[in-house]
Amino acid sequence: MSWLDRDAIPSAAGASMKTHSGTKPDPETRASRGSPSSSRAVAQVSFETAEAIPAPRLRPFVARYGAYRARAADLGTGRGFPSRYVTVMVGLGTPFQVEGAGSFTSFVAGLHERTVAVESTGIVAGIHLFIDPLATRAVLGCPASELANGVVSLADVIGPRIDAELHERLHEARTWNECFAVLDDVLQRKLVDGALPREVGFAWARITAEQGRGRIEALATRIGWSRRHLTECFRHEVGITPKTLARIARFEHACSLLRYRLGDLAGVAVTAGYHEQAHMTHEWQALADCTPKAWIAQELPFLQDYEFIDPDPDADSRRDSR
Repeated sequence: MSWLDRDAIPSAAGASMKTHSGTKPDPETRASRGSPSSSRAVAQVSFETAEAIPAPRLRPFVARYGAYRARAADLGTGRGFPSRYVTVMVGLGTPFQVEGAGSFTSFVAGLHERTVAVESTGIVAGIHLFIDPLATRAVLGCPASELANGVVSLADVIGPRIDAELHERLHEARTWNECFAVLDDVLQRKLVDGALPREVGFAWARITAEQGRGRIEALATRIGWSRRHLTECFRHEVGITPKTLARIARFEHACSLLRYRLGDLAGVAVTAGYHEQAHMTHEWQALADCTPKAWIAQELPFLQDYEFIDPDPDADSRRDSR
């Protein structure tokens, strides 16, 4: 029996461990995007999570690992929201059912412009890798543009041999820390040279550092390109435009702010760079298929710390020092 099937997950020094439980609306309630005051039944869900920073050699490419396990008869349909990272989900439990893509034990999701529904049942366990889209050539062997707005099997990207080794060793591991060590080893052995145009890297860094509040026209001028040329080169490399990245960055920033300022939607909207609260709501409907209020009620209680972009610009240096 795998240690993942036991009632408790052993911890070890080095990984930040958290355990909590809560209630989650049944699948029909979540799918309807209905009122949080709905009288539909809810399911008791127990969450166990761990997070870690990859080995130093991997940190320019992989931002962090987030491990999780949840027990429930049916977790219903969750939502994968637009993110600045290419997502790798290494599954160690029951398969994921991804809207419009199929069933996967493990998968890679490129940058998305809209939310994607993911359904899980039974014991859901695995590790979430947050990969810099500018580093997918180095880590996964392909540009992020080949993955954009799509979901594919992890084995199809990294190859069946490496995929089989990874899953076998992860199932043999006894703690989350051992799982993280397996990922460090496999990914470091797979690293290849993945150089890309420095102008695209500079544009990505500026847009994300400014949380999407800067002007794309001014950024293109600073680089010495036309806006059209920047947009074409950017999309060729990562699969989305600079404007779309700016929208995603603002959305993520607002998500992080709402963790602490639940009742201040108007203030969060302005701080995150929206013209007003109505503008933020319109953007959330387009990107996340829900309003900020619905997100707070239906999603926020079940999101883990590692899923948020830290609004503190010194966060990365703090993590590296741990």
